[in-house]
Amino acid sequence: MFAALDEGFALCEVIRSGSGKAVDYRILDANAATERILGIPPEQAIGKTARELVPEIEDEWIATCARAGLGGESLRVEQYMPWFDRWIEVFLVPSGRPGDGHFAAVYNDRSDQKRAELALRRSEERHAFLLRLSDALRPLVDPVAVQEVASELVGE
Repeated sequence: MFAALDEGFALCEVIRSGSGKAVDYRILDANAATERILGIPPEQAIGKTARELVPEIEDEWIATCARAGLGGESLRVEQYMPWFDRWIEVFLVPSGRPGDGHFAAVYNDRSDQKRAELALRRSEERHAFLLRLSDALRPLVDPVAVQEVASELVGE
């Protein structure tokens, strides 16, 4: 089942500093979908830390994963991950004994959907602007007034 999942799946372990703060996490296992979704072959990911694989990974992401591994929370997160240039939806769940730092991550690439949503939103905003512009210019006949109103709306 692990290998056959369409979703990416990884088992991970939080790495803590001497003071107990989460500073990284290690990938203990990953399925084949990891390569399709994240662009990292599982055999290159297993045994490595997140910071080894992605040096620019954000501390906030490590802290989010620690909430599952150390805090026992189950979390669903969707965010743009610039280091992969992808929108990823991740479901993080504690794994193993409470507080031992182990968590599982199930993830999907949502980039196509997010890009489509963003394009639709931009199109709707553009359409709304053009409608406002058309309504504002319709009663005007003086070219200077047309230019002033148009400039004002474009400036906004």
